[in-house]
Amino acid sequence: MALLGQALSTTRIQAGLALAIALVYAGAFVPLREAAGPGISGLVSLPVVLTGWFFGLRAGLLAAVLALPLNTLLFNLAGVSGWDAALRAGGVPGLVILAVVAGAIGQLRDLREQLQRELAKREQTEAALIQAQAATEAARQADRLKGEFVSTVSHELRTPLTSLLGFSELMLHRKPRADQVEQFATVMHLEAQRLRDVIDDLLDLQRLEAGRETFAFEPVELASVVERTVRVYQGEAQQHTLVAKLPAGLPAVRADAPKLLQGLANLVSNAIKYSPDGGEIRIGAWQEDGAIHVTVSDEGLGIPAEALERIFERFYRVRTTTHEQVRGTGLGLALTREVMVAHEGQVWAESAGAGQGSTFHFTLPVAQSAPS
Repeated sequence: MALLGQALSTTRIQAGLALAIALVYAGAFVPLREAAGPGISGLVSLPVVLTGWFFGLRAGLLAAVLALPLNTLLFNLAGVSGWDAALRAGGVPGLVILAVVAGAIGQLRDLREQLQRELAKREQTEAALIQAQAATEAARQADRLKGEFVSTVSHELRTPLTSLLGFSELMLHRKPRADQVEQFATVMHLEAQRLRDVIDDLLDLQRLEAGRETFAFEPVELASVVERTVRVYQGEAQQHTLVAKLPAGLPAVRADAPKLLQGLANLVSNAIKYSPDGGEIRIGAWQEDGAIHVTVSDEGLGIPAEALERIFERFYRVRTTTHEQVRGTGLGLALTREVMVAHEGQVWAESAGAGQGSTFHFTLPVAQSAPS
């Protein structure tokens, strides 16, 4: 409406509009008077109000000037004293007052619409600025994470490669004893496994994030997955005690067994790594709200409060002196998160702080019973 008012802002155009409205009113006068009778005199102010409302104060005043002689003429033609009719309708002062009021209301309305447009424009500008700032910060964060990733993965790849090269050179260029050959071969085997694990984690995470990983969901007994995990890691973590406490009769979960084993194994491995002084690793589970809630708790280094929201981010590692002494790529927890999300579950971490241990939680849907 304000744009229309701006387009119709010249006196000539407004005068033409006022005259047009007056002529329309004049053309409708006779049938209106036949329908309404003498009460039609009260409509003298109608073209004035409409013109002021829609086209502003100046056009309303022009309509007021035109309305009085026009109505006088029309009422005289109808056999009624035009001045008497005009006076009954409020006369010249009344028409002018109506024009001023209607025009002022119209201008206030246009001003309000203009202010609303300016406010909306400002809000859009502020929103765009916030988005640009967020995009810039996200780009900086991505660059920083990329740099950390290159540094971390380079270290994780270089370390086993260095061991492999060093021990292979010893075996090629020297004549180690039989027991030394066995020792060197054992170290090389372990470092090769470590190298394979890093590459596998990278590839698995890439497939999961790209949605290219396939899952074969079926009813899975959680107890068997937990038992297998404990059996594997108990032999490797001689400083730690792995304890599993699952209630009897726990229903099966809907899961891909190998992927579930991978996700749980990452959490247990993480608990062992970040408990360098040993301690108890506890695995618990219970049913709640149609899902199975699983926890993995440790008595290790703990997690700072500011890191809890980011602990599952790809390549993220807690930046404290004690945490940085633990070798890792920052991929295991990110991989676990993607696995649990694919299972339509949730995953999160809790910790009372540094040196207070950590508890990792995840949920899995209960498997639907087969129809009888």
